[in-house]
Amino acid sequence: MAVDTKTVTGRRELHFASVDEMLQDVEQITSGDVKALGNWSPAQILQHLAISMNNTVDGVQFKAPWFVRLIAPFFKRSFLTKPMSPGFKMPKQMEPVFMPPEDVSLEQGLNAFREAAERLKAAKSFEPNSALGRLTPEEHKQFQLRHAEMHLSFIVPAK
Repeated sequence: MAVDTKTVTGRRELHFASVDEMLQDVEQITSGDVKALGNWSPAQILQHLAISMNNTVDGVQFKAPWFVRLIAPFFKRSFLTKPMSPGFKMPKQMEPVFMPPEDVSLEQGLNAFREAAERLKAAKSFEPNSALGRLTPEEHKQFQLRHAEMHLSFIVPAK
């Protein structure tokens, strides 16, 4: 049975100022035994974040619905500066792109995450965000950091 991630307790409180801080947190938390408090394994979370970071550099082949693209820019500052709330239901059209495979290993997820974070850190140009449109390179990175804070908060020590 699926966990309602809006109500999960015991999550870590995270705030990353840089991609390096995010990487450091992932290296530290995965250096020991970990578990996930939500519906995805730690490996799936890392794989999902890698997919998202790569897509912010490479772009995706779909756009958010017109009404989302219309109102999202009014919330841009919030998306870039405030914590994301858990419990977002991914639209079906996004699942083939952003859903992590169930059988990904922690090693695979961690390697994909490391590579994607290094790409994000080094990137000088980005494709438009499917909902927010054109963002500066720093805004793209801030969006990915907020996204990572939310998902990584579900990875906790296994003890």
